[in-house]
Amino acid sequence: MTANKLDKKNIEDILSLTAMQEGILFHYRSNPESRQYFEQLSMRIAGNLDADIFKKAWNFTAQNNEVLRTVFRWEKLEKPVQVVLRNYEIPVRVYDISEYEEEEIQRQLEAIKEKDRKEGIDISTEPFRITLCKLKKDRYEVILSNHHILYDGWSNSVILKEFLEAYDAFEKGQQPLRTAKNRYREFVKWHQGRDINTQKSYWTKYLEGMESRTLLPWDSKKQGEIKKAQVYTLEIEKEKAHRIKNFAREQKVALASVLYAAWGILLQRYNNSEDVILVLRYRAERQK
Repeated sequence: MTANKLDKKNIEDILSLTAMQEGILFHYRSNPESRQYFEQLSMRIAGNLDADIFKKAWNFTAQNNEVLRTVFRWEKLEKPVQVVLRNYEIPVRVYDISEYEEEEIQRQLEAIKEKDRKEGIDISTEPFRITLCKLKKDRYEVILSNHHILYDGWSNSVILKEFLEAYDAFEKGQQPLRTAKNRYREFVKWHQGRDINTQKSYWTKYLEGMESRTLLPWDSKKQGEIKKAQVYTLEIEKEKAHRIKNFAREQKVALASVLYAAWGILLQRYNNSEDVILVLRYRAERQK
């Protein structure tokens, strides 16, 4: 994968990656075809929508949020970096499928989403993109696609709120207000300045006495029969997935936290243990 050369005059900032980002980048580089960490969010908009104002509002939102103007580079570099671009127009793809009947509209919409997922994300040039689908005269579907290395799920609500406020202002012929916020550079600096030894000491003391391992039971006699690891995918029904997401929202936790909790309960019951420790490992190795 060869990224396009960046215009030096268009570079606003160059930042190091956080440990989490380095781990995600490792997996991305290990398997560029994988859809791991690919995020796709859809929302329905009712009412008349001006495509030009739509794009203008998103570009305004990008100017106020550095992550939406950020690309990642690692080729021929000792350490990977994230580059904040000074001027960047968010890619917006527009589809008009309003001429079809309702059943065909839904089929077309699902096909557009599936195509978007299969295409994946190139974080060196386009970590965030938008698809606008016109379903009817006054009904639209907006599809936001991004790589998780940019931001977590909680940030979606902040970004969408700023976009909707910007769209409303532009539609009224007004200039949107910019939200005052800290620059991402300040967070990276804080992250790199943390005392890792103090944190390690705290958790070592906190977990003192924990010696048993909470693993799923397995048959050691069949260990030699295992040839290679397998990946199993389970697709959850839409209604159940909706309930899980609502539960996470009501509890004010990330969806991942709900899944970790479910996995912890499973281990707890299989091991008949009150305590379960989940260790999440992110490999941050540099590939040559």
